[in-house]
Amino acid sequence: MKFLCVFMSVFLVGCSAKKEIIYKCEIPNALLEVPKFSIDRELNSQKDYAILMLDIYGAYEKCTMNLKSIKRISDE
Repeated sequence: MKFLCVFMSVFLVGCSAKKEIIYKCEIPNALLEVPKFSIDRELNSQKDYAILMLDIYGAYEKCTMNLKSIKRISDE
């Protein structure tokens, strides 16, 4: 009977031990690249400023999409 109690206590302690599982996910390099656009331009008209703002907004949107994709990959 003592043997059974000792065996059960060892078995229960072994089963209750927490194991930390670390998953490593591969993030594609394309998601880690920063969109390139040049801010060294001649800004002589409102059209030039508008094009610059569109380029900045497009780069921002691409970064936002990449971050959301990385978050989705890391959550899986």
